[in-house]
Amino acid sequence: MTDAMEVSMHSEQPLPAADTDLDSRAPDFASVGKEEKGEEAAAAAAVAVGVAGDGPKPISKNQRKKLARLQHYADTREQWKTEKRDKKKAAKERKRQAQKDGGASTGLKRKADGEENEAGDGVGSADSSVEGSVEEPSERKKQKTQPKRVLEPITLIMDCGFDEKMNDKEIISMSSQLTRCYAFNRLSTHQVSLRVTSLNGRLLQRLQTAINSQHLRWKNVKFSDTDYEITDENRGDLIYLTADSPDTVEDLEAGKTYIIGGIVDRNRYKSLCYDKAVAQGIRTAKLPIGEYIKMSSRFVLTTNQVVEIMLKYLEFRDWKKAFMEVIPPRKLPTVRQQQEVGDGEGDEGGDGGGEEVQGVEGSAPGG
Repeated sequence: MTDAMEVSMHSEQPLPAADTDLDSRAPDFASVGKEEKGEEAAAAAAVAVGVAGDGPKPISKNQRKKLARLQHYADTREQWKTEKRDKKKAAKERKRQAQKDGGASTGLKRKADGEENEAGDGVGSADSSVEGSVEEPSERKKQKTQPKRVLEPITLIMDCGFDEKMNDKEIISMSSQLTRCYAFNRLSTHQVSLRVTSLNGRLLQRLQTAINSQHLRWKNVKFSDTDYEITDENRGDLIYLTADSPDTVEDLEAGKTYIIGGIVDRNRYKSLCYDKAVAQGIRTAKLPIGEYIKMSSRFVLTTNQVVEIMLKYLEFRDWKKAFMEVIPPRKLPTVRQQQEVGDGEGDEGGDGGGEEVQGVEGSAPGG
């Protein structure tokens, strides 16, 4: 048995020589792994040198393949990066050249088509179909462009001088309505100049914190911490929109300034905006909602709904269509028939309630 063991030991002696050879190369692979493959190459090198501390160990065939792959990757990495960079550059150049050639060919086709049409030889129709196919993308692009927007010579003032009459929840609601007013006006095809007056106190703090003072970047909107200015020159152009007014707006006139009361009061205050306008000697009026919609109960519009209705009227020049576009169907009990126009206004008037703006009820905004 002793002889057999000696023979076995002698037969295994060449293996350490192979391990020693691999062991001498292992540090190079480990450094490659640190630079290129990180932990994966380090682990493979650790197996090769026997990190466990019990001396050199034979490595498997898979480990040899992995080390060979890492060595190949290290040897060819720079070449691979160069080839990839060249391919990208060539692709960009081909794309640039194709765009250049496409523009030139389009110009030639346009010129040829014009000459053939002038000659009247009848061949232009075929080329025109080709030109049409070339121009199709640009036509689609034109269709996606935004509609032309018109700035009407009309000013809307949001009177926010009622801060002390609202609780914190109503202040939050009012700030949201102001944001919607700006959004509707910015997206409308017929825009007006917006002014926000008496913006101070908790409502101003809400805008500064909730939207991080983004309101200062709103376009075509001016803010003031004081009340709107009334002079002998502009008094005749000011119209306070309030549901308690005996007069009705027939049209939105150019050069006029319409004032909307910016307050959410859950119907606590009656005729608040109307009394303010009368005390200031300003004209009052209400929107003609009662002439187009038969109300079965008291009806309230929010500030942003009033602004949107006015913007829709400027677009359509049709009050009925403007009301139908803005007022939710659940709040439209009956639409008056044409023969009913001129009847009474039902139970309209008064000031707002719930989460709606004070005074924007029935057939008019305001209070």
